[in-house]
Amino acid sequence: YIASLAQNVVLFVPVLIADRWFSVKESLIAVSVGALLNILGWAFGFMFPTIMITISEDSLPLILLIEAIISSIPFIMGVIFIRERPKRPPSLSAITKLTSETHFLKEMKSIFTNWKFLIGAICFGNLIGQSYTISSVITLFISKFSILKQGFIGLLFILPGVLSGFIGTYLIEKKIV
Repeated sequence: YIASLAQNVVLFVPVLIADRWFSVKESLIAVSVGALLNILGWAFGFMFPTIMITISEDSLPLILLIEAIISSIPFIMGVIFIRERPKRPPSLSAITKLTSETHFLKEMKSIFTNWKFLIGAICFGNLIGQSYTISSVITLFISKFSILKQGFIGLLFILPGVLSGFIGTYLIEKKIV
């Protein structure tokens, strides 16, 4: 349950980083890579525990310790090395954002009257909801397999989506689509 609360913080990070650190031309790639790496971490979460459990049935404390270490290292590095903003803003619009004052309610009204944003938000929310639902329901169908095969099936469930996300981002960036 506590890990699910972190999703509220983690999901918006790629957008925030892209907005502050990348130019407008680079932001699509930055957001896509960040979001897809988040999902790739989800795939890693399917496979890693199943491998550890097949090594030893009593390895749950070890799994939790290893996952805590793996999660803590990037967090500590981020706290030490990542600044809130780059020394030089990446674009003219970033300079404007630094000097202008924003009002929360005005920004929210602007977002929720933008049809492109609403369509994107509905599609993304639908994608996340369906992914979580399918991954929960698929457990019922694959429970007859060994735990290692279950993790591998979960990994195979996620990887094509990540791959198609990278391909789609590349095609959009190159304006092929």
